[in-house]
Amino acid sequence: MNCKRIYFTLLLSTIGFYIQAQTEFGGHITGQQWQVISSPSANIIFPKGIEPQAQRVANVVNFIDLNNRRSIGDKKGRINIVLQTQTVNPNGYVGLAPFRSEFFCTPPASNLLLGNQDWLDGLSVHEYRHVLQTLNSRRGITKLGSILQGQGLWALLSNLSIPNWYSEGDAVIAETALSKGGRGRASFFTLEQRALANVGVNYSYQKNRNGSYRSLVPDHYRLGYLMLTQARQLKGNDITAKIQAEAARYKGIVYPFSRALKRNLGYNSTNLYKLSWKENKQAWQERLDATTLIPTQAITKKTKRTVTDYRYPRVWKNDVLIARKSSYQQTDQLVQLENGKEKVLTTIGYNNDDFFSLNGNIVAWAELSRNPRRGYQDFTNIYLFDLQSQQKRQLTHKTRYFSPIASPDGRKIAAIYVSPMLKNEIHVLDAVSGKLLENITTPDNYFFSRLAWTENGDALVSIAKHQSQLALTKINVKEKGIIFLTSWTHHTIEAPVVFNDKVYFNASFSTIDNIYCTDLAGSKKISKVTSVPVAAFEPEVSKDGKTLYFTEFTNMGYVISKQPLEVNNSSEFVVKEPFELPIFKASNFPEEGGSIFEKLPTQSYGVKSYRGLFKGLKLHSWNIVPSPSTPSVGLQMNNFLNDVSLNLEGSINLNEEGSSSFNALLKIARFYPDLTLMTTYGQRSTAVFQNNQVVNQQFNELDLSVQVAIPLRWLKGNFSTSLMPYVTLTQRNLTNFNIDNVASRPDNSFLSSNVGLTFSTVRRRAYQNVGPRLGFALQLASISTLNGDDNAKTVASSAVYLPGIGKNHAIQVRGAFQKELLRNSYQFSDTFVYPRGYNAPANDQVTSLAVNYGLPLFYPDAGLFGITYFKRVRANLFYDYAMTERLAAKTKTTYRSAGAELIFDNTFLNILPLSIGLRNSFLLDKDPVNPNQSFHFGIFVSTGL
Repeated sequence: MNCKRIYFTLLLSTIGFYIQAQTEFGGHITGQQWQVISSPSANIIFPKGIEPQAQRVANVVNFIDLNNRRSIGDKKGRINIVLQTQTVNPNGYVGLAPFRSEFFCTPPASNLLLGNQDWLDGLSVHEYRHVLQTLNSRRGITKLGSILQGQGLWALLSNLSIPNWYSEGDAVIAETALSKGGRGRASFFTLEQRALANVGVNYSYQKNRNGSYRSLVPDHYRLGYLMLTQARQLKGNDITAKIQAEAARYKGIVYPFSRALKRNLGYNSTNLYKLSWKENKQAWQERLDATTLIPTQAITKKTKRTVTDYRYPRVWKNDVLIARKSSYQQTDQLVQLENGKEKVLTTIGYNNDDFFSLNGNIVAWAELSRNPRRGYQDFTNIYLFDLQSQQKRQLTHKTRYFSPIASPDGRKIAAIYVSPMLKNEIHVLDAVSGKLLENITTPDNYFFSRLAWTENGDALVSIAKHQSQLALTKINVKEKGIIFLTSWTHHTIEAPVVFNDKVYFNASFSTIDNIYCTDLAGSKKISKVTSVPVAAFEPEVSKDGKTLYFTEFTNMGYVISKQPLEVNNSSEFVVKEPFELPIFKASNFPEEGGSIFEKLPTQSYGVKSYRGLFKGLKLHSWNIVPSPSTPSVGLQMNNFLNDVSLNLEGSINLNEEGSSSFNALLKIARFYPDLTLMTTYGQRSTAVFQNNQVVNQQFNELDLSVQVAIPLRWLKGNFSTSLMPYVTLTQRNLTNFNIDNVASRPDNSFLSSNVGLTFSTVRRRAYQNVGPRLGFALQLASISTLNGDDNAKTVASSAVYLPGIGKNHAIQVRGAFQKELLRNSYQFSDTFVYPRGYNAPANDQVTSLAVNYGLPLFYPDAGLFGITYFKRVRANLFYDYAMTERLAAKTKTTYRSAGAELIFDNTFLNILPLSIGLRNSFLLDKDPVNPNQSFHFGIFVSTGL
């Protein structure tokens, strides 16, 4: 096995992982009109029609750039930020190669994700902190790497030296310190950590760093915030700038970040985590000791082996609950719970929100779909399930609806609507046709989240968000008038339900999420109903009003609990704002300058049209591989809208008298079909049949190609379906033919075509599933020359995915066929997958069948000195069959093998997911190349990227 080749493969895979993980090439809708704001710190590229939001983003990032750098560094640079409004998935990222950021502007449907902050404000602070981190990582060895190989190596070296928990934890601190809210002041943010501490579970630093297939492990945002708040408390607010700078310089080549921590804090990564965990556990316990808890009774018990969530318990009939269930082994289901028994009612498809509602007999929720051609345009459609008829149907198509709920009489559906122009509305729809009946808007464009009907169906209760504050409101459906049921607050409010004259909801008022209530009259008097150790969410009142159902969070997921509902909740709960509470004082970090939003300027920057196919096309990386045998240089260019790319590469093979190769690839995805232009030049070596024997023929090849493809992808229910038809035309110029350095034939020039398609429809997988449990895939290709000499190749393959015996087991059955005559004067590249353990045989035609059975064995959750972390060990049992034919000789040869693969799903260097497999193939037929070999042992590597 060539170690250099493995090293460079992993190097490029790692670079590619960080460059491409967050991007969608050519995802914009066709005909989108773009504009740009140019400001000192950032160019804001945005769809026409959302200039106020773009101006706001520009003002936020420029203010931070001028005033809030002390804890990160003083390096400057301008970033290009693209605002995406067609997608319903809230997110954002900053990336290199090229240096750009994308904001996905539709807010999350749940307030729990970000707390009280306005989505674009919080996103601007958080992501611009990543911009400053990236700029200030360009030091020492990282800077040298960026000079030698551009942004690709800059990204790799930065991610190797600076852990993701630092980047995200530091950004959460920024969004908290520079506002009156932020995740650092939201009790939901520490939910998982407090659940673990509550039952005495103490995971290692390595497990927290790399995650687990078996256990519930808080993510790197929470890990980073925990450790960095502790670091700042030890050595002051600004110590993080010095730690990042030293790590980026690789001051200490091995474990540079951990060594920087040790020099500046006296603790390495592991010991800083232990200290942070100890200090926070103590603070959480002290808070619990001072809290009077109210006993609860479990409806669903905490599982022992598999993380499982029961969400939104809803009362249907007396003692009958409907809930949403998912686990590490199973995707979302709607289940009925009665007398300790559980019944699956239906499945819930792809979604980005755990919400569902029940009113009368109608269950409502939203599922995702997408523009099949444009990945940055997706939709949330309303689905309904009738508990009486047991029928499921889709109410809306290609819409942007959130938190749907049926009216008490079942004739109407209310839902939150967010337009691509970021207008926030409540729509009331006909429950049969989906026709719009009422449209509720506000002059200040309040963002509404979650809905509940009053019992008479005249009004809706919802949570309004404005200027990074939340309030519970009652909205008259006909008159559109709004009554505020609570005062504006920086706390989190979520999941209101109405029973009689009261509204029950969960909120973070007591620094632990609990259930509260207020009245519908607008007195704004709040009473606390539950008091649990970790968190209580999603209240529901029994039909007789005597029992409160809700979800509680545990170290193994959400469970459903209940407690008696006291009729007299007269004691008023006094709400203190998060920034006034002692437990969140560490989140303030006044040295950062405090909340910026009260002093933010409202400068109006100039706006210009942003158009042109090659607009923003920039050279960002140059891969120089100084191999002693085949040195090469590659240049990579992308535009900032990420729909045009240009790659150039050249290499010299010093082992073959300095022979050279060159290729160029231009890809344009702005139009409906993808257009790819390619040119390659290099030396080839192929097997040909001559004088009744197979010999190798060498020649030079210059190819000029054009490909037209239409990549399509649909989401429907739990299935993702892809289809890509394509046509490629290639002009091939072949020269200098020789066999054993003797000229074998004259030069040749011909045109070839490759017509084919790929298709797949696969059910989504739960977290622990080792493979798809249902699906089908097909690939067809017909390659031929067009100059009349009948050189042709036909390839077909298909795969069927089936469930195995266990919930995480998977079966794959794959068949394939290939035909290309050895007598052809030109041989196309052979990429056929032959039976494992055999050498690729020369043939005219081959047919194959492979059966795989995959299953997990165990979950080690153990690391090795920060080099690799073992997350899962799985097995794959296989049987392979192939029959090759030599048509001229009229011979057929059978190749059969069976065996097993032991596969380690690891994370290397804490960043690269890598599977290493050990394969033993037992050869059931003789291998003509090695007739004495009865088995073959091999090692294979899969990046899973």
